[in-house]
Amino acid sequence: MENFRLAKYRFHIQAGEQGLDFPPFKGSTLRGVMGRVMRQMSCADPDWQCLDCRLRPQCPYAYVFETAPSPVAAMMKGYDQVPRPYVIEPPPGGQEVLPAGEEMAFDLLLFGRAIPLFPYVLAAFREGGRIGLGSGKKKYKLVRVEAVNDFTGAGEGIFQSGGKLCSGYEVEWSGQEVLLASAAMHPVREVTIDFITPTQLMADGNKLSQLQELDFVVLLRNILRRYSSLYVHHHDILPEESFAALLEKAGEVSYGGGEGQVDRWERYSMRREQRNPMEGFTGWLKYTGDLSPFVPYLMLGQWLHIGKWSVFGMGKYSCEFS
Repeated sequence: MENFRLAKYRFHIQAGEQGLDFPPFKGSTLRGVMGRVMRQMSCADPDWQCLDCRLRPQCPYAYVFETAPSPVAAMMKGYDQVPRPYVIEPPPGGQEVLPAGEEMAFDLLLFGRAIPLFPYVLAAFREGGRIGLGSGKKKYKLVRVEAVNDFTGAGEGIFQSGGKLCSGYEVEWSGQEVLLASAAMHPVREVTIDFITPTQLMADGNKLSQLQELDFVVLLRNILRRYSSLYVHHHDILPEESFAALLEKAGEVSYGGGEGQVDRWERYSMRREQRNPMEGFTGWLKYTGDLSPFVPYLMLGQWLHIGKWSVFGMGKYSCEFS
């Protein structure tokens, strides 16, 4: 884990004269404008498919949105699914209309080899304001962007409307810092996990429909799968940990109560021109036992998100250890 790298950026946009319209969960709309504009900026021939394009290895759009498997993945089974190297974290709340002139902030996380591609992402959101957001193509202005380090609490302005992207800013933090912080917390006997955005997880091939069905082994397995696939495909590193031993020990952790609810809504896919149903649970859970071996993974997972549609911001949780 020590070489895992991540970076977080906070975008502030201002609605244009027509205001902005959003679905209840804004991540898919923000992802749509980012992908559409990055493809327009990057693609040498829009008629080509990414899989057949000879420029794919050098293309920022293809890497971020049509990611090819890492060569390292062939060295071990279980890494055929390739995650995208980013997460969009929309603002909390279900506000669907942003009036003209009002501002909204959202966060973007990049992982591993995607971090140096941030200038392309910035350019996409800046140009996206001119093209328009969502099916209504309503305009906005990218006002400013900050580099945010949740681990240290530091923040730094790196872009202002009308200016250029600053250079020399420090934004990354690593798995090494997570490991050190986890070691300083030893021992940990209890954790409360708050699922902030709707989360959809699988257990033995079946969708979990209730938060109370989530035992600790299933939770840890989903976190380990997410962490390891990002490590392999976006850092070209195979994890050295014994996941089997961790999961076996996770069976000793007890469920300590919780409550939750299931949220359901739809998102519109502009690529497929259809509405897709989405659902996930929110709420909180408590686990007790010898949790110290699992703290680094629980801690790191707060930024990775887990489960389905994580790139849209689903699967976000926070931990409170004691």
